[in-house]
Amino acid sequence: MPGDQDSLVINGRFRSANGIDASKKRITNVADPVEDMDAVNVRYMIEMEKKYEKKIEDLEVKLGLRIKDLEGNTYRIKEYCTQQWTTDNLKTTKYQNGDTIGTTYPEGTDISLETNPKYQWLYWGNNNMGTYGRLYTYDAIIDRRGVCPKGWHIPSLTEWEVLFTCLNTPAYNYDGSTNSLFAKAMASTSGWAASSSKGVVGN
Repeated sequence: MPGDQDSLVINGRFRSANGIDASKKRITNVADPVEDMDAVNVRYMIEMEKKYEKKIEDLEVKLGLRIKDLEGNTYRIKEYCTQQWTTDNLKTTKYQNGDTIGTTYPEGTDISLETNPKYQWLYWGNNNMGTYGRLYTYDAIIDRRGVCPKGWHIPSLTEWEVLFTCLNTPAYNYDGSTNSLFAKAMASTSGWAASSSKGVVGN
């Protein structure tokens, strides 16, 4: 509501929703429901969160902050020196031309004797696809139809080397050196096992 970004209007009444953060797209500090109507309200807030999260993603696509694949999955973009990289794991089940990338049933099927295995699988189940994406065989990745969103591609060795050169500077190395200690600078700020070791992701 204009002028009151820390509130939501639910059933005609104001309910505090401190902790709304558009950058993280999460609604926090909402108490567990006590009465039936409270449960309805919480459910409503969850649905509204999903709705506006999708709108934010669509806006970021229009602004060039994300890209979208054929299935509507979106991927955040980050610039490193002269390059642009996606910071989300690939989630698609289709090549750029719309052909389906196969999978195996069950997931653990032995494909070691296949000469040209082109498959993809969910990583850690459907509930984690948004975070971990999918796994792909090498043959699927190098297929000429392309697994990346239109206009994007799997990086070449030369492009990896350019990225390495860009990152191996005092600005990205946690100790201000050029000793290839930039993993922490690239890592997500959440989702890692806690560590007390200096310069380790999770610290």
